[in-house]
Amino acid sequence: MPSFLYVLECLKAKHQMKGCILSVDYSLSPEETYPTAQDNCVNAYRYLVHDLGLSPSRIIVAGDSSGGNLAATVLLRIRDQRSDPVLATIPPIPLPAGCALISPWVTMDLPQRTEKYYCDYVRISQIDYYRQNYVPRYDSMEASYREAFIRQPFISPLHGDFDDFCPTFVSYGGGELFEPQIAAFIDKLEKQHHVSVTVVSRPKTGHIHIVEPHVCRSKEIWRQDLTKFVDWCASTGGH
Repeated sequence: MPSFLYVLECLKAKHQMKGCILSVDYSLSPEETYPTAQDNCVNAYRYLVHDLGLSPSRIIVAGDSSGGNLAATVLLRIRDQRSDPVLATIPPIPLPAGCALISPWVTMDLPQRTEKYYCDYVRISQIDYYRQNYVPRYDSMEASYREAFIRQPFISPLHGDFDDFCPTFVSYGGGELFEPQIAAFIDKLEKQHHVSVTVVSRPKTGHIHIVEPHVCRSKEIWRQDLTKFVDWCASTGGH
């Protein structure tokens, strides 16, 4: 909530823009598994565009951590609407002005911990637990099938095709567990798919530092980096 309030206040004070935030109360695992949360978020975006009639050019889709995974995969589904059996028959859903990914969980492959990541609070055991609860029938899958399943682009966006994707903002901590995977994702967006990417990173900071002041190194660093996010939102979705 402090970050939501800061974003809205900064948009108004610095950019003379009135913003609104729709926070999606999507279904969580282990009660619900893939793709339920993704469907919830697709429907939330459709609500903004189809029901409220908001122009996609004024919308930024954002998420942090596992929410970053959802933001990226939801927009891949929307881009590929006509080949999606659930979305193919409904009216067109254009991509938004931009996608913001804050310390996104870009692959279900387990990260590797080294001494570099001493300042992060995320643990490999946590990630393994979360993926087992998110992926349906994880424990009952044969190993080679499971490996292929978790690398599907709609589950692990690191392995996706982002051609014709919207401008993307990526923030991560230089000392977080996901750092190598996020860096590989950024490199893929920029070099393979020529996506416009704005990156905010800071050494010796951990997971989701720009939206959670209590885990950031200081309130000043939190404000500085969150302001960069606000500036990007204003320039990307302010048309």
